[in-house]
Amino acid sequence: MDALGREETSAVGILSLAPRGRHVQMGLFPNDPIIPMGAVIAKELAILGSHGMPARGYEGLLDLVKSGTLMPQALIERRLQLHQVPEALLSMSKDRSEMGVTIIHPC
Repeated sequence: MDALGREETSAVGILSLAPRGRHVQMGLFPNDPIIPMGAVIAKELAILGSHGMPARGYEGLLDLVKSGTLMPQALIERRLQLHQVPEALLSMSKDRSEMGVTIIHPC
């Protein structure tokens, strides 16, 4: 998922996907981006767009998290320290990255 809306971050996200992976684009671009369509076709990827959710729905969403009905922490597959990020980025470019959400701790 790319929430920044930068051509570079969406391209890296798309290129890091496993075959038949999905990229969700939430961040809006100032102009139409160039995307790595060769990878989309070769790996049979799906690119989805989402506006996210309206702010009026946040209270209900947070209530679900507080009650334990919705557990976003279950999506986290790994946590990295900042010094581990360069190696993780290299593995993404070589199709060796781990699947799932990664959290980067800055200190």
